[in-house]
Amino acid sequence: MSKLDELRADLQECEKLLALATRPAVKQVLQNEMTRITNATGPLERAQAAIGTGAGDGPTPSPTQYTVPIKNYGWDDSGPSIKLYITLPGVGKIPQDGVTINAAQKSVSVLVNNLNNKNHKLEIMRLFDEIDPTACSHRVKSDMLIVTLKKAKQVKWTGLTDVEKKQKQEEKAPPKLDEDEDPQAGLMKLMKQMYDDGDDTMKQTIAKAWTESQDKNKQGGGAPGAPGLPGF
Repeated sequence: MSKLDELRADLQECEKLLALATRPAVKQVLQNEMTRITNATGPLERAQAAIGTGAGDGPTPSPTQYTVPIKNYGWDDSGPSIKLYITLPGVGKIPQDGVTINAAQKSVSVLVNNLNNKNHKLEIMRLFDEIDPTACSHRVKSDMLIVTLKKAKQVKWTGLTDVEKKQKQEEKAPPKLDEDEDPQAGLMKLMKQMYDDGDDTMKQTIAKAWTESQDKNKQGGGAPGAPGLPGF
């Protein structure tokens, strides 16, 4: 493998690592290394082109471009579809075939080629829910790219990724009783937590159930009070 091929392979490897990196310091190190590699490949490519054409006739190969991750974007649930709003200054000037959308049931990849001498990529590997890969589309504006992802099922998305979905489910999960705790005290704690976390309807339901339970147990000395539950 020639020196130029080695540099190109290194650049591709850095691009893959950059797409996976999450720490700003790590991303900066990778971007600096990609810039160094790009600068090093330029002279080698020009020398190779001159050798291949003899006197330098024919088109000069374009410089190697590296890929940077897209960070400036937002999303919206429009009902039947999910819209991604990607901000890229000057994106409206690139050719129509300069945007590539690759979609699967639970993932999407957006690649913008050769914008300001860079490729720009947004990749979401695990979406909140399934989409229809055959019905995705995009529109290019002067400084924004709008990608439309058709939902496979008409469910409300409360996040864009599967991670956000699981976080929401964990937040809504009912509290668990401590097996080592006194059953009566555990029940009190459980009801108080449900009351504190619940909406108005939940609070009314708990208040009604507790009041009815107190009324039934009055003849037996009454059940312990429930600290923190108004009206008890």
